[in-house]
Amino acid sequence: IKPNQCEAFGRECTPRNPLGATMVSSEGACAAYFNYGRFAPSDFNKELID
Repeated sequence: IKPNQCEAFGRECTPRNPLGATMVSSEGACAAYFNYGRFAPSDFNKELID
């Protein structure tokens, strides 16, 4: 699955509180998605706006 499809992405799992190696490393897929905004706006940003 892609990072933005993971239920923990951006919620329980962030660069400050990583749940796995792909969020720990700045070169990991999850960290890259988190830092460069590659997440589904309908999923993640909607919760930030509401």
